[in-house]
Amino acid sequence: MLRAVKTLMYCRVSQWEPNLVEMGQYFIGQGVSKIKRVPGQDLEILGRLKFILDWFLNKGVIFVKSGSFWWKGRRILGQGLAGNSLYLKKVSNEKMKIAVRTAKIIKHLPFIRMISVCGTVAGGNAREDSDIDFLVITKPGRIFLARFFLMLALEILGKRKKSSQIKDRICLNHFIARDTLLVKYRDLYSAMEYAKMVCLIDREKTLADFLKTNAWIGDYLTGIEWDKRRQLSNFWQEQVVKKSGDSTVYRLTDKILGSKFFDWLERFLAYWQIRRIKRKREKQKGGQVYWGDEALIFHPEPKSDYTAKRFRDFMDLEEETIRSLIRQEWQHPDALKART
Repeated sequence: MLRAVKTLMYCRVSQWEPNLVEMGQYFIGQGVSKIKRVPGQDLEILGRLKFILDWFLNKGVIFVKSGSFWWKGRRILGQGLAGNSLYLKKVSNEKMKIAVRTAKIIKHLPFIRMISVCGTVAGGNAREDSDIDFLVITKPGRIFLARFFLMLALEILGKRKKSSQIKDRICLNHFIARDTLLVKYRDLYSAMEYAKMVCLIDREKTLADFLKTNAWIGDYLTGIEWDKRRQLSNFWQEQVVKKSGDSTVYRLTDKILGSKFFDWLERFLAYWQIRRIKRKREKQKGGQVYWGDEALIFHPEPKSDYTAKRFRDFMDLEEETIRSLIRQEWQHPDALKART
């Protein structure tokens, strides 16, 4: 039951209203990567979870609207978003369409092995003024060239995120080389982000290798059904990439610029971009910022630290309510049957 409380509270802090199935998919736990799933297990988990949520409803600690659950708590941490899950999902869907239209153009750029939408848009809780986060996986040894072409293309399209222009703009805040894949920062927030991401471009089975390499996600979330996440990604991918495969422009530029003759261009762009990054870092201290041949990460004000702090504060604030629920669970005649 404690894991159900944690999941509800984390969703509350993240201002995300999950329904029963989503609660089961993103159920906070530990060690699931070492557990082999068996047929019928998902239905069993959902059944137990529904029992606990119904109990919470009777106790008055949560409420439900439009099929989504929300932890009441002693104070409001959001900004009037409770009950607006359908509206936020509609906003997220419109932003996903923008991402798809953009991906249809940038898919012709060389060295891109995978592009996935992350953040609130992928999670279905984006606001009107939200940007669109892209996770980009590139060809090894061409991460700076890939970033240069992407930034240039988005600038021409008028879709590159800037400090004064955020709404519906593309934020290129995370690049990973294809031969690395293991993400640098690993915590509950990151697990949620990567579990919810929606892949738009996938070459060389990069998505499957990414999920396999980052199996640590299952150590935080017990209910992830990767097959269903892939189905969602496939739905959007079909709108980006035609069945005929990669374009001639992509294949030629990827082959020619990927040859050893152009290694000097990668080194030059690496030198130029790192100089710019370091100048910005003089003004922005802290955060999750990293640059190298294997990855580029730009989170000067990471939401992970902010969300983790709010999560701890909220857990402390509701400590008495949680203790009371746990005591009642042990006294409840059907509690042992529903414990997850």
